[in-house]
Amino acid sequence: MTTGRNDEALRTFKKVYSLNTGKHPDTFPIKSLIDEIKLNAGGKHGGVVTANRTKTQTLKEGWQQIAPMFFPPHPWKIILASAIQCGLMWGTNTIRLWLPQIFTAMNDYQLLHPNEIANFCTMLSIITPDNKVMTVEE
Repeated sequence: MTTGRNDEALRTFKKVYSLNTGKHPDTFPIKSLIDEIKLNAGGKHGGVVTANRTKTQTLKEGWQQIAPMFFPPHPWKIILASAIQCGLMWGTNTIRLWLPQIFTAMNDYQLLHPNEIANFCTMLSIITPDNKVMTVEE
């Protein structure tokens, strides 16, 4: 509609109406749509029609819509949400990278001590600071 294709828009509305209600498309109560290009001529009603808008106008309108996020009370909420998201990603990726090493250490411990029941910390203690796995002789 904002690009002047009202006939296509009306056909689409009729089709959606027909699919939603099960009625024939011709029973759609709206018979014509307002021509937004003529309505918004001269920049009335809050903006330029999409088809006639320049890139500069598009950026200005986008900034007008986004700008309120940067004024109170929103900045602290954005900072908090960003910090939480950063922490979640950091934690998730850390676990994702360490899990294979942890599982390997647990498996190695079970191979070296087949009939022993041990807690998690004991199983991980076979990894030495220089990243070598201790053997039974050590």
